[in-house]
Amino acid sequence: MSDPVLELIQKNGLGYQVSGRDYLIKCLNPEHPDSNPSFRVDRVSGVAHCFACGFKTNLFKFYGVFTNPIPVKIAALKEKLATLKSFGRELDLPQGYTPWTKLFRGVSPATLKHFGAFYTNQVEKLQDRIIFPIKCLYMER
Repeated sequence: MSDPVLELIQKNGLGYQVSGRDYLIKCLNPEHPDSNPSFRVDRVSGVAHCFACGFKTNLFKFYGVFTNPIPVKIAALKEKLATLKSFGRELDLPQGYTPWTKLFRGVSPATLKHFGAFYTNQVEKLQDRIIFPIKCLYMER
């Protein structure tokens, strides 16, 4: 996959380090002689911020490169989904759970069944409650 932020950094001869989800470079503020790189650049969007002097910019705008923001947003969303998928599977339902099959506060039994509502008296913190499990709908099964 193409990395337009890294390409822009390399094209302009900037030294960089990968630091988590960012590139770390020397500050681009001409009034800040940055001897220790403190300028963080988001690897997807190019948004940058110096934690020493407070200078903020977007790397693309700084260098006069105009980009379509949609691919950047799609890449960021894909990255978030990949991170969520890496957590693995859903939580297991507690022992002794029973699906809720009665009308509850005007919500039909079919709707409660669709969302997997249940109750259990086996777990003290969950007694006398209707529980809706959180399910990861995007996960491949």
